[in-house]
Amino acid sequence: MTRAEQNRPARSGPSALQNTAAALAIVLVAGLVADLVLWPRDQLPPIAEVNQHAYFTQAFIDRAQSFRGLQSWLGLAASLALVLVPLAVALLWPHSGREAGRLSRWTDRRTGVLFGRGGAAGDAMVGAGIAGLALLAAMPFQFAGFMRARDFGLSVQSVPGWLWDWLLSTLLTIVALALLAVLAGFLIRKVARVWWLVFGICLIALAIVFQALAPVVIEPLFADFTKAPQGALRSDVESLAKKSGVQAGEVFVVDAANRTTGANAYVTGLGSTKRVVIYDTLLKDFSPVERRQVVAHEFGHAHHHDLVVGLMWFAFVALIALFAIDMLARSLAERRGVDFASPAGLAMVLAAAMLAIAISQPAANAWSRAVEARADAFALRVTQQPSAAISLERRLTIQNISRPQPPAVRQFLFGTHPTTMQRIGMAVTVQRELAAGRIEPLP
Repeated sequence: MTRAEQNRPARSGPSALQNTAAALAIVLVAGLVADLVLWPRDQLPPIAEVNQHAYFTQAFIDRAQSFRGLQSWLGLAASLALVLVPLAVALLWPHSGREAGRLSRWTDRRTGVLFGRGGAAGDAMVGAGIAGLALLAAMPFQFAGFMRARDFGLSVQSVPGWLWDWLLSTLLTIVALALLAVLAGFLIRKVARVWWLVFGICLIALAIVFQALAPVVIEPLFADFTKAPQGALRSDVESLAKKSGVQAGEVFVVDAANRTTGANAYVTGLGSTKRVVIYDTLLKDFSPVERRQVVAHEFGHAHHHDLVVGLMWFAFVALIALFAIDMLARSLAERRGVDFASPAGLAMVLAAAMLAIAISQPAANAWSRAVEARADAFALRVTQQPSAAISLERRLTIQNISRPQPPAVRQFLFGTHPTTMQRIGMAVTVQRELAAGRIEPLP
């Protein structure tokens, strides 16, 4: 039996619909199992019942709803484009027994070779082409969201600046997907039925390398990062790191003010590239005690090794999902009558992969919310300044024009952090516990 025959799926067995349902169910279960195993077990302060009107005016709540309501739909439309375009390409790929004969100028009716190119060249064209089409389809929705952010004063970036950032990120994504497609195509042809396992191991290794190199290779392409000089800021960060029991690494300030009025801070990198990154807007617009809450929250992630655990979550789900992707992609290849080991087969793999990512996202978001809540609790325990945490959440919400209490369904499916009112509710509980003397101050 030839390799092509090994990779061509059998014509008997479950229907395409059954294979699709089974594959997506496997991905969903993988995400739920990863959540169950890696879910934070720490006991957190209860969330007090708080009313958003006690912290925000009705005028702001209406403004946030006006802004975020449509932004959510635009974001959803962009995400759907990234899923539906690869799926449409797979479902409409010329069938070997029907349409391919009329389109023989660009695709071979038996092998799915593009423009006479097979092997790595054809694989790269499929990966780059589908990625480009999907990103181009999502771009109008992303651009509309950017323009609305400008209208509401959240974004201060120029249109040419945004277009340049979009073009640069698009090119990087296209190159990355083209290279991944070449790797996947090579493995499919060489190791046939277990290609997904080898590819998954490679993907996990690449994710670790990316996490380590992104702060020094990718992020500087989009913003300027400067080391925080010796002074009050650096001393404060180092003091918090010591109290948190973590190594702070380097402290950088990013020029976020050139793009947004929003504020944030984060810990990124692995090993020697690990660093704390603080938005310059956070330094400019927030008080030192409020900044301490943000930095302490990020040290909470470092204390609990959330970046490493996140990679473990990704590794487990990715390996299981790739098994399901192989199942679904072979079913799609059978439906279109193309050789799974050809560039046409890779189109089916990309479509299946985007579906798997979409299905696994709610589980990933649920885990993220739990991790973020634990980091909030850690910051409150380290700083023991709940009033500063309440002030911070209120000001961040206003500055970022966020909804204090977004719709429950939207939060369940897409929320990556606890809601503002949940975060304030936790701080209110700690505030009451401190006032009652039930929490002893730290030395």
